[in-house]
Amino acid sequence: MKQFFGAFFGSILGLLLTTILAIVIIISVVKSTFNSTFKQNKEEVTDTQTHPVLKLVLDGTIAERQKENPFKEFGNISPLGAEEGLGLNGLIKKIEFAKTDKDVKGIYLHVKNLEAGFASLDELRNALEDFKKSGKFIYSYSENFGQKEYYLASTSTKIFLNPQGNFEWKGLNMSLMFFKQAFEKLDLEVQIFRHGK
Repeated sequence: MKQFFGAFFGSILGLLLTTILAIVIIISVVKSTFNSTFKQNKEEVTDTQTHPVLKLVLDGTIAERQKENPFKEFGNISPLGAEEGLGLNGLIKKIEFAKTDKDVKGIYLHVKNLEAGFASLDELRNALEDFKKSGKFIYSYSENFGQKEYYLASTSTKIFLNPQGNFEWKGLNMSLMFFKQAFEKLDLEVQIFRHGK
């Protein structure tokens, strides 16, 4: 009889724990579905009284490639609550589309806490420069302009800084390499050719 009650209550406890776990999983899937559906995108076209503006919020890491959501066809459910990261390729496509779209009047660029290499920023800056050739404006805003943020915002028609914000410009640096001792050890002789005066 003791074994029967042990197995009976063990089965009920297992069924109860499984039900609770299933409810938690269902709630998290529903929550991530609602978050991805109703959450404001980081890149969007904002309609300001029939003058649409492409809004780009560049915050954090900019990866080389945008992460693709495998659940995009199922209502854009984000997998396990993970957000899609900003990708350089996706940003450049959006800027190129805004350049050719006659309805888009300009770009609003909100930059903060950029974590990207200067090669990626240079590609993005070139795309913004190309966008400006269409005669459209770019307005940039930030609470804190660091070196990378200002480098990207320097393409803008107008730059806005929060009155309580910071501007931190350290400047670019350069270092020279001296090879004289290395050439002496390798028994190499440098021949210098000059042109003009």
